Amino acid sequence: MQKFCYKCGKSPDDKVQLIQNLCPQCYTKLHPLLKFPRSLHIKLCKKCYRYFFKNRWISSFYDNLEDIINHVLKETIPTQLKISPSTRLEIKPDIMTNIESIVKRNWLQIEISATGKSHETLPPHTEIYKAQKVTITFTICPFCLSLKRGDYQAVLHVLAPKRALTDYERDYVFSLIEEESRKSLKIDYKAYISKYTIKKGKISFFIGSEKFARSLASSIGYHLGGLIKETYKSGSQKIPKTIKQNKLYISIYLPSFVKGDLLWIKNSPLYVVKIQGKKVSCINLNTYEKKKILLPKLKKVEILEYADNLRQFLCFSKTEETIQLLDLHSYRIYEILNTPKYDDLKIGQNIDGFEVNGRIFLIPKPK
Repeated sequence: MQKFCYKCGKSPDDKVQLIQNLCPQCYTKLHPLLKFPRSLHIKLCKKCYRYFFKNRWISSFYDNLEDIINHVLKETIPTQLKISPSTRLEIKPDIMTNIESIVKRNWLQIEISATGKSHETLPPHTEIYKAQKVTITFTICPFCLSLKRGDYQAVLHVLAPKRALTDYERDYVFSLIEEESRKSLKIDYKAYISKYTIKKGKISFFIGSEKFARSLASSIGYHLGGLIKETYKSGSQKIPKTIKQNKLYISIYLPSFVKGDLLWIKNSPLYVVKIQGKKVSCINLNTYEKKKILLPKLKKVEILEYADNLRQFLCFSKTEETIQLLDLHSYRIYEILNTPKYDDLKIGQNIDGFEVNGRIFLIPKPK
């Protein structure tokens, strides 16, 4: 059995034990905590600053390029190294120089501090690896390339066939798409709008991802109400040469009425309180009864009055038999029968309602 270190000749004693015929100092020198490949590198999209890691493009949580590079280095460099077990790393990028110069020369230097054990019988120690060069490859990720070419997999139509889209509906659709796109781009690089067209009763969005298009359709249909239909149509796309593709077409048919309209159903005036998904919440203004109706049953409903024609009335007289109302717009006086549903109506109180051919329909105040 060998009784000395074959590297330095040191003999073992009570404090020095040989490890594979090496003293601890020589063993540590010959077994560094880190082993480097020929080169270190990271890959970034020069448009959106996504980074390529584990065979996919990932969005960073940071907006500043310096912070993005710092994050990418700490995320990807350890996977390029051969590291001794239970070794902790601290990576310090040298971004003291101007970030523009780093982008221009496509590389930077980092310092790596590694703390661990070269062998399980040895105490932990720290090794410093200075001035390690990291090459930065700036390219264009598939998302930016698809967006630049105008590629899309789906077309989403938001339609109101029997009326114009309201300002609220248009604003809601655009704000929802902007918010959902910002969230979805973290996990789906095709969650973008290639282009859109807008007409009086129709907005069309050309969307990069079928999954994103379906998600948008579901959200819009739920919040604005509507019936959703899907179909595939053949088309062509230049990527880079023209090839035929089947594209998903989704149509959201919004109802012919909106929240606040007055409907006429089975000889009853129903005031629309809420439209959500395929359900319409209404109040029967004859009885003040609340009810929900499935949207498909209201395809051919008669609209008695529109929300824009809502009036405001002042109750200035009330007896056991009648109530007198003053139209605060036209100053015309109306007299209606007093019924138990008006028990909460007080003299001097304002109340909303509709006037239809001389008949008044008052809307109960929410409790």
